[in-house]
Amino acid sequence: MNGTITTCPFLEEVSMVYCKAYPIKKMIPVNAIKDNPCVTSSHFQCPVYEERSKDSITFHILSIGSDQCPFLEVSQMVYCKVYPIKKMIPVSTMQLESRCSQGAHKSCHAYRDMAEGDKTVMVRGFRMKSDLSYHQGHTWLRMGKGTITLGLDDFASRLLGRIDGIEPPAMGEQVRKSDTLVKMACGRCTAEPVSPVSGTVMEINERLMRHPNRIRKDPYGQGWLLTVAPSGVDEKILSGTKARDWLQGEVERFHSYLENEMGLTLTDGGEMINDLHEKLSMEEWDRMIKAFLRPKGGV
Repeated sequence: MNGTITTCPFLEEVSMVYCKAYPIKKMIPVNAIKDNPCVTSSHFQCPVYEERSKDSITFHILSIGSDQCPFLEVSQMVYCKVYPIKKMIPVSTMQLESRCSQGAHKSCHAYRDMAEGDKTVMVRGFRMKSDLSYHQGHTWLRMGKGTITLGLDDFASRLLGRIDGIEPPAMGEQVRKSDTLVKMACGRCTAEPVSPVSGTVMEINERLMRHPNRIRKDPYGQGWLLTVAPSGVDEKILSGTKARDWLQGEVERFHSYLENEMGLTLTDGGEMINDLHEKLSMEEWDRMIKAFLRPKGGV
C-alpha cells in the first residue's frame, strides 16, 4: 500500500500467484510454490499447459529453456489481518474511497476491537469479547448497574447469515430465561434464540430493528439487541477461559454437525458457510437452530 497515515495499519500486502490457464483462479502465496511443478521444468507435463500451449505458440516458445510456466501470473493482494475471514483483494482494485485506505477505517469494528483495546479474542476464526459473559444459546451479556444488555455472539450472527427482520418483545414486557428472546427472519427461514435472563425489557435497539444486518457486521457493538432489568439469570453463564473453551467446543461440534447431519464441510479455521438458510431445507434449518441457539441441558 502507499503507506499514508490514513491507511489502516491492519492491512497486509502479499504476493500471490495463480494459473492464467486454469479454469479456476486459485491464489497461492509466492513463498509456497518453491517446489511446485509450475516453477520447474515439469510444467511441460501439466495437462492444462499441454492443452493451452497448443493454442498459444508464443507461450510455448517462452517456456523453452525456462523452469517457470509462462501461464503463472504474480499479483499483489491485500487482506485484513484482524478480520475473521481472510479475504484477498487485488491492490489494483483497492479504491481510494475504500474505508481501509482512508481515515474511516477507525470506525470499522474490527479495527476498534484490536486497536482500541476492546479485549477481543479469536477462537477458531470467531470473535469473542473477553469482558462479556456468554450463554450456551450464543447470546452475550454485558452487566450494568441494575441492567443487563443482551446480544448475539459472532458465531450466532454468522450462523444466521442475512437477517431480514427482527421482532423484539415490547418495552416493559417480561422475558423469561430459556424462552424466546427475539424472533428473526432469515430469508424464508426463522430463528428464535432463547433468553439467558428473566426480567423486564427496559430498552430496545431501535436502529437495529431498522437495520438488522448490523448484527452480522458488529454483533458486540451496534448489533446489541435489548437491555433488561433482571429478576433472574441462567446459572450456566460462562466468562473468561471457560467461555473460550466452550466456544472452541461449539465450533468443533458445528463442523461435525454439518458434515454428519447435512453433508456439508466447513473450511479450516471455522469459516462459516455464507447464508446457510439458502442451502438447507427448512427442516434442516430448524434442526440446526434448535441444536445451537435453543439448546437444552447444561453447558
